[in-house]
Amino acid sequence: MPAAPAEKRVGKDAGFFRNRKWRIRLKEDVMNFSPVKRKEMAKWIIGIAAACILIFLGLQNIGAIAGALSRCAGIIRPLLTGCIIAVILNVPMRFF
Repeated sequence: MPAAPAEKRVGKDAGFFRNRKWRIRLKEDVMNFSPVKRKEMAKWIIGIAAACILIFLGLQNIGAIAGALSRCAGIIRPLLTGCIIAVILNVPMRFF
């Protein structure tokens, strides 16, 4: 018995065949991209994958990252304090 056309199918089968046509069309569209567009898409996908990997590794090593940021803040804090004091003292010294 031959299969009914996709328009007359009901249930899961109807969605499957509609999606299949969409997937075939999508594949044809991707194959028609210019080499420059494909190269740009590849770079974009690689960049997204690298960002995901870095975020994953960063979350796994959050303690080490927090410690490094704390050390950097400890080094920069005296410099910021000195800049703030210089700005505060500069205002009254303008009058002399």
